[in-house]
Amino acid sequence: MGKILFVIAVVCLLVRSVSSVILCQEDHHGHGLSLVLDSITTQAFSLGFSLLILYFAIVYCIFSFDSSLADRNQSADRCEPKPKQRTLNAQSACKNDVLFEYPLQRSASHIVFQKTGVEVIEVKVANGLTLKDKWMPRNLMLQACTEAVLPDHLQEDELPLSPVYKFVTSAAKLDRLLEVWIPHGANIVLTGENWSVILKEYVNHTWLTVGETSNCNKTQESKNFVCKSNHVRLKTDHLSTFKITGKFDTSQSTLVFKRMKVVAFCNETRVGDNLIVRLYCFDDCEWSFERMMQTEQKNGGRLMSSIESVSFSVTGKKDVDISVKDPAGWHLNKASPLKFSYDSLRNSFNVIPRCDLVFKPCRKELSTSIYLKIVLSHEPSDETMIYASSSLKQRLFEDPSMNAFEYDQVEE
Repeated sequence: MGKILFVIAVVCLLVRSVSSVILCQEDHHGHGLSLVLDSITTQAFSLGFSLLILYFAIVYCIFSFDSSLADRNQSADRCEPKPKQRTLNAQSACKNDVLFEYPLQRSASHIVFQKTGVEVIEVKVANGLTLKDKWMPRNLMLQACTEAVLPDHLQEDELPLSPVYKFVTSAAKLDRLLEVWIPHGANIVLTGENWSVILKEYVNHTWLTVGETSNCNKTQESKNFVCKSNHVRLKTDHLSTFKITGKFDTSQSTLVFKRMKVVAFCNETRVGDNLIVRLYCFDDCEWSFERMMQTEQKNGGRLMSSIESVSFSVTGKKDVDISVKDPAGWHLNKASPLKFSYDSLRNSFNVIPRCDLVFKPCRKELSTSIYLKIVLSHEPSDETMIYASSSLKQRLFEDPSMNAFEYDQVEE
C-alpha cells in the first residue's frame, strides 16, 4: 500500500510540473491559435505519459503483493508440521518418559540395572565352567519407556505388567546364553494360580510372545522361560526389546491382584497457607518408583509418609476410595474425587495414578505442622492406612490482615 501511494504522489508531481511549463509557455507566447494547439498537444502527451507510469506502478505493486503472499504461505508451510513431522514430534514427546541406564557390574558374570531392576546373568556351560573371555557387549545400555512409544493392541482381559525394556547394544547376537531377569507387577504369591504371565519381544515392528505361563498348572513354562514371584527369567542369545503383560479369566469369579505401593508427598508450605498432599499409588517395581521420584524432585516435593503396600484387585473393577481421619486443625476440600479410578490403576505402568488432597487451616491459631491418617479402601474388604506428616515454614513477618483474609475465605 505504501508503494502505491508513493507512485501516485510521483505521478501527481509530474503532472503538476508539466502543467506549470504549459502555463509559462502561454504567458510567454500569447493567446494565438498555434499556442492553444501546442498546449493541448502537450497536455495530452503528459496525461498519456502519466497514465503509462501509473499502469506500470499498479502492475508492479500487484506483483509485489503476490510475491509477499507466496512468501507468507511458504513460511506458514514451514511452521506447520507435516503429518510425518507431527508423528516425530509425538515420538519426541514420548521420549520424555524414557529412562536411560547403564549397568553395574555385580560380579564377573552378573550385571544389574539398578533403576529398573533388570538383571543379566551369564549361563554356565554344560561342564559347569564359565567362559573366560569377556561376555558383556560393549556400550550396553537399557531404555525403559511406556507403551506409548511402542504401542501394542492388548486384549480386553490383558493388561501391562511392566514397561517396555529395550537393550541397546552393538552386538546383534551373543556367543553364549544369557539369563535376563525382568520385573513384573503381578501378585503371584496371593493369586499366582489365576494369572497368565506373558513375556513379549518386539520383532519386525510386531510384538511376539516368547514365553507364557498357564493360569492352571504352568505347563507352558519351558527351560528357557520361568515366572517367579516378582520377575520372569528368560534364557536368550540376544538382547532385544521386551515387555510383560498379564491375562486372567474373566468368566470366573476369582480374585487377581497387582502389587502396588502408596506414598504421600507435599511441597514446602508456610503457616496459614493451603497444603496440597500428592498421594501416589504406583507399581511395586523400581521403574515406577524412579519415575515418581524424578517427578517429585522436579516439583520440589518432600516425603510425608512411609511407603506402604497395596494389593489392587484387577478383577473387582472397582475404584479405590480415599478418606482422611481426624485432620485436626485442617479442612479437606472434597470438591475433587477422593479416589483412584480402576482404569488408572489397571494401566498404572503408563501413567502413575495420583490424587491431590487440598487441606485448608480451619483454626484461628494456625498450625505449624500437619498430621494425617489417610485410608485407602479396596477389595476384598481391606483397608490400607498411611500416616503422613510435615512441618510448616514459619513466616518471618506476620501479617494479621493477610491471615484473617485467608481464614475467612469461603470453604470449598
